[in-house]
Amino acid sequence: MNGKAGRKAVGALMTVLLALVFGGCTPGCLVQVNGFADPDPAGRLVPGSRIHVAENVQAENPLLDREVKFKIEKILKGKGFVLSGPEGADYFCTFNYGLGIGLTKIDVIPVPHRPPSYTARMMTDDGAVETPTILLPGSTAYYPYAKMEYDRWLKIVILDARSIRESNKEKTVWYGDVLSSGASRDLRTALSYMLIAAFEELGRDTKQGIVRAIRINDERLRIFTAD
Repeated sequence: MNGKAGRKAVGALMTVLLALVFGGCTPGCLVQVNGFADPDPAGRLVPGSRIHVAENVQAENPLLDREVKFKIEKILKGKGFVLSGPEGADYFCTFNYGLGIGLTKIDVIPVPHRPPSYTARMMTDDGAVETPTILLPGSTAYYPYAKMEYDRWLKIVILDARSIRESNKEKTVWYGDVLSSGASRDLRTALSYMLIAAFEELGRDTKQGIVRAIRINDERLRIFTAD
């Protein structure tokens, strides 16, 4: 590879790398939701039901926990549920969340090299001279790179409040297992996207993990800033 071609290859590689680095802070994220629902018809969640969102008294960051609780309450209220104290609630909503330690992933970036060419000198049958440019097959270089990705997880549990009050037994009505992965460690921001995706499946048995793309300009995110 000559110097000019080498500089072009390095320039192309840097362009791809910059896209990957800044692409780690994508305008939104992919969220996988796995919903498990109690098949008992009496346990189905319907708008108008009274729900109490419980605090995590053991939360490592009580301020973040209070923020998440507030967002859950905003979503539930927007879906027609009635927020209630523990005494009059039909359901209790508990939640937990966390961030993985991060895993280094090795991948490669394919960078195609500009195909070489040469000019041929050819003579036609009538004696004219032509000089066509002929392109030879190009090559592709593969550059390895390392990236760090973090798992962000969220668990949402809806419990039958009557079962707890009458028999002190927890009966799970719905369990939401939510996962998102990415280069950002900003769990606070990621949780907003994860909550939106999770409560879209509230009360449903998804049968499998369902992946939702939540963009930064998703209208549903505005509920967190609305009065």
